[in-house]
Amino acid sequence: MDIDGQEEGEPAPFDDIADEMPYTAILNRLLPPTIRILAWAPNPPAGFSARFNCRARHYRYFFTNPMLSPTNPGGALDIAAMQTAAQYFLGSRDFRNFCKLDPAKQIDNFSRDILEASIEELPSSSGDVTSAKTYYFNLKGTAFLWHQVRHMMAVLFLVGQGLEKPEIVRDMLDIARFPTKPMYEMAEDRPLVLWDCVFPNDDLRWLVADDGDLRGALADTTWMGWHEKKIDEVLAGQLVGLVRRQREESEMSPVLQRKKRKAAKPGHVLVLGSGEAVLRGKYVPMKDRKKMRPVAEINKSFIERKGDWRERRELKRKKDEEEEEEASE
Repeated sequence: MDIDGQEEGEPAPFDDIADEMPYTAILNRLLPPTIRILAWAPNPPAGFSARFNCRARHYRYFFTNPMLSPTNPGGALDIAAMQTAAQYFLGSRDFRNFCKLDPAKQIDNFSRDILEASIEELPSSSGDVTSAKTYYFNLKGTAFLWHQVRHMMAVLFLVGQGLEKPEIVRDMLDIARFPTKPMYEMAEDRPLVLWDCVFPNDDLRWLVADDGDLRGALADTTWMGWHEKKIDEVLAGQLVGLVRRQREESEMSPVLQRKKRKAAKPGHVLVLGSGEAVLRGKYVPMKDRKKMRPVAEINKSFIERKGDWRERRELKRKKDEEEEEEASE
């Protein structure tokens, strides 16, 4: 027996930290440089699920103000109005009018708890010649429906553009006023980031990447990624400034001033988060738009057309069990 009370020749107990593989270093070598693993958690509780054990999800949706170039006045956003509208999301609300319906899942409960909802401004970077400010929609909730955040952001953009009042959020959350979802386009997906997932403190014990990795390859690759995007930002900003100066000079030209511009067609510009001016016809207020069918009707039609996948799954499970019993006899 050795000094640790262990029989000679008996293997030492496994140390789930010292004896484990260097997961962060291995994964970071395999992943693209825009994705980095900073920590891992050994020995999660039995039956742990990253999805179902998650107590809250934190999203950020980034956007600029103005959203469009100065030639499109519809890109200027009223941040104060958006902030007022965002406050209506707080609490336990029915979000059936702020999601994409999936009849295959047969969802009939659209109530979700929103813990945080606000518009936050990011510090301006020096040397930005566009004069645009950067903001993000800060959103935290216990759970979310399919494309819920993008629908919420789309309505906030409508408020920011002055196409809807902030109270439209309150009204669309009131099922008595909006029993069915109005037809509208959801915001783009690229600016949306799943910022954090919150787990119970006693569920996971996070271990950060080892010191050598943080100081070496991991620090280098994250810096190089930032540097590349920063130079792209500077160069793009310089180009925007050059175009703007030339436009201002051309507007002062007496030759161009004499030219008659074509009358703009009636319609509106829609902001959806990409920075692109999305042209649409005459704006129809949300309350007057065509509405979808009630959720119960949509779910019923899907079952009648496709059948209930849960019943098919249960039948398949029973059939597999019967085949296994027959094979074992």
